[in-house]
Amino acid sequence: MNGWQIFGIIVLVIVVLIAGLIGYAYLDDQKRKRREALLSPTDLARWKAYRAYAIKTVNAVTDSKTDREVLERKLAEARGLIPAASAITSGGTVRVFPSHVVIDGVEHPLTPAFSAAVDGDGAVAVKSRTTATRVITGAVVAGPAGAIVGAVAKKNQVVDSRTTYLTISDGQKVMVLVGGAQSGQALRHVAATINTLAPNSADRWVQRSARIAEVEQQLAAFDQSAGSPNAAKQQYQQLKGAKLILNRDGTLTYTGAPGAEPWMAGPR
Repeated sequence: MNGWQIFGIIVLVIVVLIAGLIGYAYLDDQKRKRREALLSPTDLARWKAYRAYAIKTVNAVTDSKTDREVLERKLAEARGLIPAASAITSGGTVRVFPSHVVIDGVEHPLTPAFSAAVDGDGAVAVKSRTTATRVITGAVVAGPAGAIVGAVAKKNQVVDSRTTYLTISDGQKVMVLVGGAQSGQALRHVAATINTLAPNSADRWVQRSARIAEVEQQLAAFDQSAGSPNAAKQQYQQLKGAKLILNRDGTLTYTGAPGAEPWMAGPR
C-alpha cells in the first residue's frame, strides 16, 4: 500500500465520521421536534425559554473569558510590556520604554532630563602558540624539514577584554552599568533610545499611570459584574443542577429544587 492509498483511506474515514455526526445531529433534531409537537402551549413556551436560557448561559462562559482577555491585553499595553530597547549588564537587565526605564526590575520615570552615553576600554588581542602535536606530526611525516613546517603552523587564540560602560543620568543622579564585550551593541542601542525618547517624555509617565489605573478599575468592575467569568461559571453550574428534560411522551421534568426556574419570568 503506497502513500496515496493511505492518504485516501484517511480522507474517507474523516468524511464518514463527519457524515455520521451530521446525520446524528439531524436525527436528534427531528426527535426533539416530534416531542415538542406533543407539548401543551404552556409547556412549549416553558421549554423554549429553557433552551434559549441554556444557550445563552453556555455562550456567556466563552464570551466572559473573551471580554476579560480584552481587558488584560489593554492592561498589558498600558503597562508597556514590550521594551523599545534592552540589554544585560552587571547591574541587571536594562529595559527602555516610551514612559520609563527599568533597571534590574526598578522603574524610573523617563523625563526630558534623562540622558545616556556609552564608553568602553580594552581591546581584542590575537595570541598564537605552537602545539607540540604539530611539531611531532611534522617530524614523523617529513623528517626534520617537516618538523620545521609543523612548528611554523601556529594556533591562534582571540582574547576579547573589551568592557562597555553605560552611563544613565536622570538630571540628579548618575547610574553606571557595566557590560561585557558582547553587549556593546545592545548598550549603544539602549543609550540611543533613551536620548531619542527623553526630550518628549514629560507627560508619558503620568499618562501611563492614569491609563493603568483606568484599566485596572475596568477589570475590577468587570470581575464583580454579572458578566464576569466567575459569574458565568456559577450560572452554568446552576443550569447543570437544574435542567428541564423533554420526555418521550411530550412531558417536561424539572430536576432542580422546587421554586422559581431561572429562565422563567415568574415562579414555576
